[in-house]
Amino acid sequence: IWDRSDRVHAAVIAEASALTTVLDDSENLNDPAQAKEVRDMVAVYARSLIEKEWPTMRGKPLPLTRPAEIIKLRVLAKKSGDPNMIDAVNTAEKSREVRIRDGMAYMSPSRWGVVFALAVLLLISIGALHGESPRGRKLALALVTLAISFCFAVLMVHARPFVGQMAIQPIELQTVLARAESPVSIPN
Repeated sequence: IWDRSDRVHAAVIAEASALTTVLDDSENLNDPAQAKEVRDMVAVYARSLIEKEWPTMRGKPLPLTRPAEIIKLRVLAKKSGDPNMIDAVNTAEKSREVRIRDGMAYMSPSRWGVVFALAVLLLISIGALHGESPRGRKLALALVTLAISFCFAVLMVHARPFVGQMAIQPIELQTVLARAESPVSIPN
């Protein structure tokens, strides 16, 4: 759970990077119409991720089934015959799966209960250890309570990477979308 947020963010970056590779490779296609079709599909897919998937990930789990947009993008990549583009689409798809699988995983209530019980046992044992001195007991309990509170806060933030103030945002995918929708300069 500690590194779940980092894994999910790395998957978002990998997904955006793979889509950027598709855009880069589309610029090298001989057929301008085919290049435009690939760019347009990257834009449609990125917009779908940002506008449909991202808000959904704050709540209910998403299915790992492939969205129609990535299937169409895969078909276009295969049609281009560019192995790098095909690999990039595969990487984007795998990164999406990691983002959804790890981002939507949750810690079961029984696990939270065990963590809470361990925290209470720790407080009791610290209190018993410093039982002779009321000031020492209060200070030790206050410090351990503060430490446990911080641990719970960190656990809660990292348990759901798409929820709350520290939620992962689709910034990298927005950059891909902006690039896919920008006009392409045609070399002379």
